[in-house]
Amino acid sequence: MDNLWDMSGVDGLEVAKSLFGENITYLSPFQSVETLLGEQACSVLRLCDHNFRIRYPGSLDQKVFLQRCVWVKQYDWLSSLTLPIEQLSKLTQNATVRAPHRLINLPNHQAVPARFKDIPLLVWRHNIKGTPIVELHVAKAHVASLSQQL
Repeated sequence: MDNLWDMSGVDGLEVAKSLFGENITYLSPFQSVETLLGEQACSVLRLCDHNFRIRYPGSLDQKVFLQRCVWVKQYDWLSSLTLPIEQLSKLTQNATVRAPHRLINLPNHQAVPARFKDIPLLVWRHNIKGTPIVELHVAKAHVASLSQQL
């Protein structure tokens, strides 16, 4: 499984541009892109202006960011579940979102904050190595319960 890295800070956008290219600036919050970091495939989700979540199989070395006002970390409490794209319709029947977000007909390379019954999660539709998936970011404490309910 790839690692989830959160990158944030005043220079977050500048560092993202240097790592992933100029096109990263065109992403709106909760939009994503599949790209390469070195020779490794990764997914980059823009959470807000200077905050990004990166799905990457390796380690993001902090030394790269020493001269910038940015931090990169993995959260001990965060986990992810991947579902086949076909399960998105089942998810939409049991999950709720707040306007202006929508889960029904969620476009590719989009994410939405949602609740599945009482479990808060982030639903991210994107591709991994060309395969469409739905990725759920959820607290580790809720993984077993969520897996059982799905």
